[in-house]
Amino acid sequence: MDQDVIEKMSESEYDVYRYLTEHDIQEMTAGEIATKFYVGRSMLTRVCQKMGYASFGAYKYAQARPALVESAFRIGIEQITTSLSMRDLEAIDRTLMNASRVFVYGTVASGIAGMYLGRQLTNLGIFNVCVSDRFQFEKLQAMFRPGDVLICVSHSGENVEMNTNVKTIGIPIIAITKRASTLARVLASWCLGFDIDANRSEHAFDREDLFPIFVVLQNLLLSLRQTHLD
Repeated sequence: MDQDVIEKMSESEYDVYRYLTEHDIQEMTAGEIATKFYVGRSMLTRVCQKMGYASFGAYKYAQARPALVESAFRIGIEQITTSLSMRDLEAIDRTLMNASRVFVYGTVASGIAGMYLGRQLTNLGIFNVCVSDRFQFEKLQAMFRPGDVLICVSHSGENVEMNTNVKTIGIPIIAITKRASTLARVLASWCLGFDIDANRSEHAFDREDLFPIFVVLQNLLLSLRQTHLD
């Protein structure tokens, strides 16, 4: 806050300002704070406006927001950690290290995660080709041969085009997806998955949240890195 603004405050305003900035006021109402200093609510509003907020409610929300974000992030971490299924990690690790070629298939938002996975596999010396749409996949599908491995990255595991494309291929499929999905249960040879069901959300922000996928990918990549170093 501008020092000039603070210096121009009246003594009562300054007392209120210090209280607001030095105490946890999340459980307090504007009336309670006004009563505490024997001032009107208009005084409280005026102090908040001098601090750059439209009202006491706006100031209170701004102070609470970092804690709300931190709480949501912590809950997200806990949900992912408790829902991860990494039991196939050893078999997947071994399969990828012995593969002739690895194809990474992910579309739309999941394609971003697929590109990251492909780049890191290259850094580990594992030859791979990233595929980001079904037309490209259909062209490459005819080139699959024994020794190849396909990694399907899908937030929902219910991508109809992807599932239709991989249904008849004759190479091992590793699914990075929701554990209860068709891709994981029916089509994949192995799965590294999670149980978060955000793909049914009304909001695209939640449906395309790649955080669970990246947590799974990082577990896989760290395992592969250790194997590579060994």
